[in-house]
Amino acid sequence: MRKLSIFQISLLAAFGALAIAGVLIFSFAIGGGSNTSVGPVKIWGTLDANLTKALASGTGPDLFVLRQDYAYKDQAEIAVIPSTAISETSFDSTFVGAASPFFSSAGALAIPITVDPLVLYWNKDAVASGGFSQPPQYWDETFAMAQKISTKDASGNLLKSAIAFGEFQNVDNAKDIMATLILQAGGTITGFDTAGHLISALVPKAGAGAADAQSAVQFYTEFADPSSDYYSWNRALPDA
Repeated sequence: MRKLSIFQISLLAAFGALAIAGVLIFSFAIGGGSNTSVGPVKIWGTLDANLTKALASGTGPDLFVLRQDYAYKDQAEIAVIPSTAISETSFDSTFVGAASPFFSSAGALAIPITVDPLVLYWNKDAVASGGFSQPPQYWDETFAMAQKISTKDASGNLLKSAIAFGEFQNVDNAKDIMATLILQAGGTITGFDTAGHLISALVPKAGAGAADAQSAVQFYTEFADPSSDYYSWNRALPDA
């Protein structure tokens, strides 16, 4: 098993405490806020093969841990934590922003217990070779770096890349990177329809956030455009 870093251990400890708080919130919500004991709370871990079957038969756990992109799969079998137990304001101020899609008008469908943030590493020697002493502080600063650091041969083939942006095929975290860029630009990725169902907000329509999302997509793909001054990556290069 891969050894956890101090950062990861700290995150797990912090969110472990939040998980305990979540159990208390769940107990309070289901118990109606009374002082009566609700008995033992059964918690299952991630990726349990029998979870769906157990939920359908009524023998599932009280709480279960799963990846955020699986949270809506079994939502018909999940009891929502009502907003009377935890308000949207409290939810937003307590948990990481990425958890916001799990709070609807009915309440909280899920709460986060851990987070795996994106981290951008930088190569000091590569950055220095372009005449820069520090990594970019803002995304638009990567344009100048791409021009100075990325190098090509006489045929236009990349010999050295400044940043692995622009492709999905050989950029492992491309979806997460794109989501981060869209959110930081002020765009939206998901929303709720009039029936309270989670829907994609990444559609070509006018409205708040549409231009911001488009701008983020254009920024990301700019680095994989051979005709761009900032060309820095292509799908023929090794896995990023």
